[in-house]
Amino acid sequence: MNDNSFGPDEVANESRLPGAPTALDEAHSDLAASQLALSESLESVAFLQRVLDASGDCIKVLTLKGELVFMNEGGKRVMEVDDFDTVRGCAWEGFWEGPGRQEAEKALAAAREGRVGNFQGTASTAKGTRKFWDVTVTCIPGINGHPDQILSISRDITTAKETEHQKDLLSRELGHRLKNSLSIVQAIASQTFRGLEGAKLREFNGRLATLGAAQALLLQTEWERISVREMINQAVAPMIPSDRITVEMEDLYLNGRKGLALALALHELGTNAVKYGALSNDSGRIHIDVTDREGQFRLVWRETGGPPVTPPLHTGFGTRLMTRNLESDFGGTVELNFHPTGVVLTLSAPH
Repeated sequence: MNDNSFGPDEVANESRLPGAPTALDEAHSDLAASQLALSESLESVAFLQRVLDASGDCIKVLTLKGELVFMNEGGKRVMEVDDFDTVRGCAWEGFWEGPGRQEAEKALAAAREGRVGNFQGTASTAKGTRKFWDVTVTCIPGINGHPDQILSISRDITTAKETEHQKDLLSRELGHRLKNSLSIVQAIASQTFRGLEGAKLREFNGRLATLGAAQALLLQTEWERISVREMINQAVAPMIPSDRITVEMEDLYLNGRKGLALALALHELGTNAVKYGALSNDSGRIHIDVTDREGQFRLVWRETGGPPVTPPLHTGFGTRLMTRNLESDFGGTVELNFHPTGVVLTLSAPH
């Protein structure tokens, strides 16, 4: 045999390109990739488990029938569940009390249809602690995209509800005391002004009633803000027929101090209009225009169709009180003009 000839194995080895991977190399590479994917998957699962355990919400998984099959560790803490097996398989809607049970059933039905169910209700923990919950219920789709299980997330809002209840009680008590105080002031005024001109006493009582109505309206919003439209209705509705007043305005709100000042001012303007101005005849009208442009609040009270107006020789107490309060509480300017065709008041202030 020629020494330069090659065997079959040597020929095969020569046919492979230098550095080309063998089948064994590829198998090793695939195994390494699979191990890496498995490691990353396990790490993701462990991370998700830590997230669920850290959550303060009660996260539960239910069957489509509503049977409890899973609860996160954070949920066990807030629900005071020591052993999940004691509640596993229980009907979830059975945990809810009173009207909350019907709301739970509706939310569960919505989730089965692929919609989101939301409600608030009371449910006691495993140890009997009564709590108030804000609940969201959604479906968990299966591989085919159809609802497979139900996800329920409940957040403990007991403290917030108790605070809200206390504020409501305090607001009612404050309103009751304010009404009593105003009644006492009215009684004192009646005794003090007995025998004097009745019109003055009626004016005083009218201002007091407007103040009381404004305060009652403010109590409904916890003195934080008040609708200007509501305040106008409270202040002028008792004295101005609806067919003789036009109000053009945006949906604006004021804080409590400005709201009270505006209520008293509108009451004073309405009273003067009834006695001397546009409402002292059968044809006069009131037009109120309120705007807020580029942070500038503007209110215009305009009377038309009344008797000819002549400027008063002196400014009355009510008018001085009205303009002073408006300028002070709004931090703006007030112009009161006695045009022959009718009184016009313009309030301008930063808003």
